[in-house]
Amino acid sequence: MIDAILPEPEANPPQDFVDLEKPYIFCLVWSVGGALISEDRDKFNQFVMQVSQTLLPANLYDYYFDMSSMQLDAWEKRVPAYEPPADKKF
Repeated sequence: MIDAILPEPEANPPQDFVDLEKPYIFCLVWSVGGALISEDRDKFNQFVMQVSQTLLPANLYDYYFDMSSMQLDAWEKRVPAYEPPADKKF
């Protein structure tokens, strides 16, 4: 997953620990922690928060890594809220 997130070597990907920890955490959460059930996701989230050296948002599952800004951003910014069509049954 990290290979899909980071740019190719010729595009000058980040090299510093500070710059690499956020994409690494995002990949860790969704590759290892993505298969966990809700209660275990909370425990995994707390564990990652404790071992991280970076200030992170409260719930890592609510964030994605944006390579252009090098930040964890809320999924809400990227995925609009679903609104069922008014003329259809849901």
